[in-house]
Amino acid sequence: MNHSDLVDAFAAKAKITKVDANKYIYALAEAIEEGLIVANDSVRFGESGAFKVIKRAARAGQNPRTKEKIAIPEKLAIVFRTSKGLTDKVNGVKKVDDK
Repeated sequence: MNHSDLVDAFAAKAKITKVDANKYIYALAEAIEEGLIVANDSVRFGESGAFKVIKRAARAGQNPRTKEKIAIPEKLAIVFRTSKGLTDKVNGVKKVDDK
C-alpha cells in the first residue's frame, strides 16, 4: 500500500475528503515523530503495536565490495513491535502468493 492508497482507504473509512485524510495522516506522522524524538518515549499505535527507539551497539562489520573490516558505530534505531492481536490477524489471512 503506497501513500495514495492509504489516503484513499483512510478517507473512505473515516468518511472524509482525501485532502483532510492526507492532512490527518501527516499530523499523525508528526505526532509519532515528536513522541519518539522529543519525548524520547515509545508510542503505542492503537491495538496494532508500538513504535520504540532502541540502541544498537557498536560492532565490527565488513565492506561487501572490498571485504575490508570496518567499525560500525553505536546508533539509535526505530522499531515497530506488533501486538499479538495484529500478528494473529496477519497469520490468519491466506496470502495470494501462498499456493
